[in-house]
Amino acid sequence: MVEERTASADDGQAVVLPPRFDETEYRARNPDLAIGPAEAEAHYLAEGRARGLVASPLALRENLIAMVADGRSVLEIGPFCNPLLKGPSVAYLDVLDADQLRARAREIGLDPEGCPAHIDYVGGLEQVKRRFDAVISSHAIEHQPDLIHHMQQIERILEPDGLFCLIIPDKRYCLDHFLPESTIAQVLQAHRDRRRTHNLASIVEHVALTTHNDSHRHWAGDHGDPLPRDRAARLAKAMRDHDFALGRYVDVHAWYFTPDRFAEIVGALGALGLVGLEVAGVYDTAHGRNEFCAVLRLSPEARRLAPSADRPLEIMLIQFIGQGEEDSAAQAATAGTIQAFARRHGYRYELGLGTQSVFDLLSDAVARQHGDWAVLFGPDSFIGSADFDLTSYLDGQNRPLVILSQAGMPALGRGAGAPWLLNLAHRSARAFLGALGQRDSDDVDIAAIAQAVGGADAVRIEQEAILGGRHAAFVRCAAGDAVRLEDLALAVRTALVAGGDAAAAPAPTPSAGRWAARFFHPAGRLAPLVEAPAATPDRVGAQALRDAWVRMGGPAEIDRLPARMLPLADLLARGDDEGLASALAAFGRSSAAQGWLGGDRQHDRARDPGFAEQLARWTHDKLVSLAEAVGCLRVENPETGPWGVTAQRDPAELFAAIETALGADLSPPPNIGAYLGIAVGGGRVVHMRMLDAVYAAWRVRQLQEQLADASGTEAFAVGEIGGGIGLNAFYAGRLGQPPYRQFGSATAAVIQSYVTGTALRDVAPGDLRQSRLDLLLNCDSLPDMAEEDALAWLAAAQGARVTHVLSINQEVAAPGLHAVAELIEKAGGYALISRHRHWMRAGHVEELYRRI
Repeated sequence: MVEERTASADDGQAVVLPPRFDETEYRARNPDLAIGPAEAEAHYLAEGRARGLVASPLALRENLIAMVADGRSVLEIGPFCNPLLKGPSVAYLDVLDADQLRARAREIGLDPEGCPAHIDYVGGLEQVKRRFDAVISSHAIEHQPDLIHHMQQIERILEPDGLFCLIIPDKRYCLDHFLPESTIAQVLQAHRDRRRTHNLASIVEHVALTTHNDSHRHWAGDHGDPLPRDRAARLAKAMRDHDFALGRYVDVHAWYFTPDRFAEIVGALGALGLVGLEVAGVYDTAHGRNEFCAVLRLSPEARRLAPSADRPLEIMLIQFIGQGEEDSAAQAATAGTIQAFARRHGYRYELGLGTQSVFDLLSDAVARQHGDWAVLFGPDSFIGSADFDLTSYLDGQNRPLVILSQAGMPALGRGAGAPWLLNLAHRSARAFLGALGQRDSDDVDIAAIAQAVGGADAVRIEQEAILGGRHAAFVRCAAGDAVRLEDLALAVRTALVAGGDAAAAPAPTPSAGRWAARFFHPAGRLAPLVEAPAATPDRVGAQALRDAWVRMGGPAEIDRLPARMLPLADLLARGDDEGLASALAAFGRSSAAQGWLGGDRQHDRARDPGFAEQLARWTHDKLVSLAEAVGCLRVENPETGPWGVTAQRDPAELFAAIETALGADLSPPPNIGAYLGIAVGGGRVVHMRMLDAVYAAWRVRQLQEQLADASGTEAFAVGEIGGGIGLNAFYAGRLGQPPYRQFGSATAAVIQSYVTGTALRDVAPGDLRQSRLDLLLNCDSLPDMAEEDALAWLAAAQGARVTHVLSINQEVAAPGLHAVAELIEKAGGYALISRHRHWMRAGHVEELYRRI
């Protein structure tokens, strides 16, 4: 039997693990064997292993857990409601936060009190920016779509002498019994595909091809029926689960391991240089159990390269130029900023003349195992901010092989070329430089070469606001082969005069510019983006909604629904009341919430910290705007008064002031959750669309009061075309609005009724022409319709003698989109009373029309 290599002082590992087979342990735990020390191992290999006789203390999960429960820092992955470890040195990572875990536990009949009080990291390992003495997970690694990516993330967050402790299902003794063991080929394919969700094959295997999960029955030889009678139905369900997920994550097993196969795959990945983890110990499955234990650690090479607290990152700045006079003149103008940056932070500065010199410098650094990162500048690149914290920036990366700029591709050894960064400590650095050195031209695709030698995760594309843009925070590039020397000198001088503060001369990228245009206020307080807890599922209410949906003809409209609505419609059509209740309770994460409450797409995008920051800022910006609109916050004037003060106000303080001004409780609907927003006090989280809805409801109330006074009657009926998920109606009710009707599809009516908590008759699709309305509201609907449909709605409003129409819409001049003013002109029957920019949404117009 092959013995695991134990740790020693020679390779820097302090912990010595028990071997896979320990003769003393084996005989002590199995005294009935009546064998001597010399016979023990032969007996184990011939008979004991197959019988599940324990031959090592770490074959048992309780001993593995106890090994790291000694006060060392530990990250536990996926604790749910039964964490393996507790204490001040333990941090938790899960896909749900603590409140959501407790809600999920209640849903499936588990004790929610077992869930941790706090989840430190909600989401993926990418967000973990510190290192731990140990990482532990139980029945989690088999769920990872990309096994290599997961192990690379573990490698990134382990201390050099850290341990990755795993409790892994043994496919022979669990529900995966009939599925074949996973292969290294499948692991490599998943990584090459950059798989972040499970493919159809994995979902089919898990849903349709698994068996019972009773480990004792498996050990007794009872594995269940390999061809159950309902297999066809299970196959059909698996395909539906995959199709209706619309690319979202479905939680299934992706990998099927035995102890030997797991050790074999880890060894192969290490030999390929794809991961820096090696086997410290893999222990055989004990009788009656369905799991085995394994311990991985950083390989000697990975330990040597892992940054530690007592060894700062070693960074080299290389400015490479060609042989021409123009390159030399440009370098003379820019080098001062790079050299000053190097002196200020203790980095090494080198000048490379031509491609070969650059390769010599880089190859020498890699060969001597010296240095962590190299930053490569062209002659027209310079430092934008002398205060840029490059060490923290690089330490926060997931350590790709190269970091490239959106601004353009690098070009070696000639005048033009965007700046880029090379990870000298990456396991593929030597192969990457070898591949580059074989190219005859300096005009090469660096990204393609890096991915070819280092895999799909070897390249990171950085935004121009940080790297390569004209006003980037770190490295700026004057851009273009034809840049004039005097323009370059002016740009460098401007950066130096500004003290390296990139914010002094912002020049956003097109995407950043579009984000900035959404804000009414300067950058201020950054409230963190958080996810609202899911609500408690209401199965009884879901059944009532489903019955009403059927009565309203919902099944007949499925073929006309957009794709994002199909998963919800499928739950209604299949009569899955439990699934419907859960989907509505966590509506903010569903595909049906796209455009109304963010949905799964917004959650996926929010994994990018930059997007999450912008989304939180946008929501806070709307909160400030709403406070200004209702009059509890003065509007600032950038010309004559303080500027940017209101944007610093605390969200909870602002929200409370708005509630006081409007005289209403503006808490979000209590029966929906899992949406992204900002905290506004009292455990409440608001999504930006809720703030838009508060404004719309407030405007409706204002108009009600004005029109009621003018007509001398208190009767006032409101209708809304579309109505989204009913947020406008919900807040209209909170503000004391009289009867409020919404007109749309049966499926939308189900959501609206659930959100507003009103009877379905108030939201059920109906004929607008048969309604008696004083005000018809439209937000974000009419311009997006086919013109004939929009005109039909306006004709129906005329037929119903609706007195006023309030429109809050955009006026984008794009094919298929129509401004409301143009539609009203074509439809006739209404005259414009007022028109102004919308308080809450840049690019939106608020208009009020009256019937003539």
